Amino acid sequence: MAEGLVLRIVDGSDRGRVFSGMLTPLTIGREEGNSIQVNDERVSRFHVKIKQQEEGIVLTDLGSTNGTRVNGERVTLKKLRHGDMIQIGRTCLLYGSRDQIDARYSKLKELSEGNLLGSTNNLNEWIERHGNVAPSVIGEKLLNTSEPPRLPKQLTPGQVLQLTELLEFFHLRLRQMVANAEIGEQGQKATFSFENWQLLLDLQSHVAEYLQKISGDE
Repeated sequence: MAEGLVLRIVDGSDRGRVFSGMLTPLTIGREEGNSIQVNDERVSRFHVKIKQQEEGIVLTDLGSTNGTRVNGERVTLKKLRHGDMIQIGRTCLLYGSRDQIDARYSKLKELSEGNLLGSTNNLNEWIERHGNVAPSVIGEKLLNTSEPPRLPKQLTPGQVLQLTELLEFFHLRLRQMVANAEIGEQGQKATFSFENWQLLLDLQSHVAEYLQKISGDE
């Protein structure tokens, strides 16, 4: 817990913002005084609280007007795991650093290959520790953690406009794919592999951060 939490805004007017080393308890909302303040009229003044409890990192909806969703499921209280997508209003936040998310899905990869499936008890034990994610939703390949190419420097105004339009195009496409994915009732299953779902979220996060850098709002 000393290193703090990482939350990345991947969609909404604040897309591209990254909050690292966040200590709990923390709140997210529209009003000043929140640990993370977002510019979104559909977000309540104090929308959610995230804090450390005995069972882990827990998100609590603070009686918000428009509600809170985690991996597409409407929640009032939810234990968070790295890679979870939190939606409040039009703002979507991805919980965890890329390394933390990769570590979780590496463990899921082990499960999908049968390394931890010696018995039913082992499976139930693993689910208790890492979350109720069925092996069938894990793809054959590990999450691609290689870094994308760096942004070019000293762009002309025309180049900035072209690159912004290009990234905006990819961002809108990714947002559509994520929005159309159907998550199971317990956030454990998507219409495509959960590994690909996570890869899409990571790509969306990269695009959002690029747009933030190009806009000069850092």
